[in-house]
Amino acid sequence: MDYNNFPSYIPIRHYRENIEKYILHVTRFSEVLGLFSMGGLSTPGLSDIDLIVVVRNKIAQEGLLSPFALGLDDRLFLHNVFIIHPSLVNKFNYIFYATNVQPLFVTNDIKLSFPAVETISKELKLIYLIELSKMRLYQLCAINQSGKCDVRMFLTRISSIIHSANIAADLAIDLPEAVVDFINYIASLRKRWAEQKGTLIENIEQIFEHCMQSWCHIIEAAANRYTHMNRVILSERRIRSRWFGIHFSKYDRCYIKKDRKDRLLRPCLPKNLYYHYAGYLGGKTNKYHREQKKRLYLVKKHRKFLSKNQFTYSMSGNLGFPLNKREFISFLLGELRFLFYRYYT
Repeated sequence: MDYNNFPSYIPIRHYRENIEKYILHVTRFSEVLGLFSMGGLSTPGLSDIDLIVVVRNKIAQEGLLSPFALGLDDRLFLHNVFIIHPSLVNKFNYIFYATNVQPLFVTNDIKLSFPAVETISKELKLIYLIELSKMRLYQLCAINQSGKCDVRMFLTRISSIIHSANIAADLAIDLPEAVVDFINYIASLRKRWAEQKGTLIENIEQIFEHCMQSWCHIIEAAANRYTHMNRVILSERRIRSRWFGIHFSKYDRCYIKKDRKDRLLRPCLPKNLYYHYAGYLGGKTNKYHREQKKRLYLVKKHRKFLSKNQFTYSMSGNLGFPLNKREFISFLLGELRFLFYRYYT
């Protein structure tokens, strides 16, 4: 593995200066109704800036809200801003899992209130636990397959395993002792980094391997919890979708229909997760599937707003479930990467 871009300590004042520059920029536009931060900056040099911009409608020139187009320090932004319409603010928890949302700028003519993370239902928390864990595992599998690891980005992203552990605790999901020990190690690593203003990160290879194994265990634990909470036995008939000929069966397999022949994609994840994805397609009426359908509807609505107003650079919410042809291909590639990791490493 080729490890590159090792992190270095960045003073917190540098973060604040860049945030202030961004605030001064976006307040120029009457279409911008508010600016919020999410997450925290507890480990300068590892932490990144996460921003939510509330926008009424299209801004004349495309890309003007992107921090990467403003000459800001791109070390502080690992991804673009999250642009959202004001009508979706009070439903934000269905589109994106965010903690510690704080206002940076709000216009006087509108009241914007993001729902607290404590208000999220246990069904929606489990949906996020499954989808975010799988997304992180796909990212790690892609790094493993490419043989190149951006250490700073890797260490920033794996801190989300602490959020996953908190969600698991809220859902009374018991994680293996080895996973709990690893999560505590990651938390202590971040604490030492902050206290000592940057320390040399050692044992990256071991951290990477333990991280892959831990995400696998979390996904398996979430899949078992899904079966317990679902309490709805899917019928043996295949649940077919309206797009791309993909359908899920009762069995521990996922088939991809192509040229009138079923080509088998070997099972990559616990079969209960196939039930989870089938819930987006089937007409189930229990609370878990109602939360899935509501999330699917709102993410589609959010993406329609972004596309209509040419905010294609904005973050758009991760479903872990393909909504179009491009996402369908990424979905399959992620499955294959995980398959390679589970069976050939």
